[in-house]
Amino acid sequence: MAEEAILGALSAVQVTNYENLIDHVRRRLADEPTPELFSQLSDVTDEDCRRAWFAATAMTALANLQWTGQIIPCDALDVPNLRDLVLEWRSPHGAGAIRNMQPEYAFPIGRQLRLSPWLKAVGPDSLSALRAPLPGAGAKVSRVLREAAEAYRRGLYVAAAVLLGVASEAAWVELAVALVDRVADATLKELMNAEKSHAAALTERCLELLPALLRTRQPHEWRRLATDAAHLRDLRDHAVHQPEGRFEDELFTRAAIGIELQGGVGYFRRLYSVVETIRDLGARNSSA
Repeated sequence: MAEEAILGALSAVQVTNYENLIDHVRRRLADEPTPELFSQLSDVTDEDCRRAWFAATAMTALANLQWTGQIIPCDALDVPNLRDLVLEWRSPHGAGAIRNMQPEYAFPIGRQLRLSPWLKAVGPDSLSALRAPLPGAGAKVSRVLREAAEAYRRGLYVAAAVLLGVASEAAWVELAVALVDRVADATLKELMNAEKSHAAALTERCLELLPALLRTRQPHEWRRLATDAAHLRDLRDHAVHQPEGRFEDELFTRAAIGIELQGGVGYFRRLYSVVETIRDLGARNSSA
């Protein structure tokens, strides 16, 4: 969450001071509950705890993003003097105490920072969209999409491609689950209950059944979903199964996978629009 706030802020400006980015983190965390760990500090006010939490989180996020090359310092490195990391309290006997956490978060950060050029290939908005809750998606798909976005941010392009394929196949299973409740189709049930995965066959069978159920959808919508699903499946299979000598590096460059991630945002939204429509049909029929 803190890293997203920093990347989002940097995407809107060319260069900014680290203090501005720390403020963005504070605003992003403002409505979040205080971590349970801080409840152990019984002699420190909740306001002081939250200020320390904001500062520590911001410094950790800045250090991680800079270390992984996602943000780039434009000048000399500096260690921010964050007084919020100094906690003061009194013991039951009235004696004062100070806990200074600044040395533990003394990460050298560029005073002026900018977004890494390689990250601009996809942009924080698309990455945030993949990490955000996807209406209708189950826990597995949501997690895998978050991890695909994180893998891309860290330069793990093959991993990001594989995870996109995994998320796509899992999403089609969710569609099949919704569909099997609406149609009595022995083939679809058999594919769903098979011990081994038959992702291509399951997707194909769903696409054969959908036009008759959702008559208002245009044929080109089904063709586009079929093409996108096949593409992500082929990309995943290539990454997993092609041996040395037949593995094509150019399919998994920063730019290539950035395009896949951007396209994935629309693909998963369109796919879950179908899933939600089928679920709504089932809910209306159950209440009728």
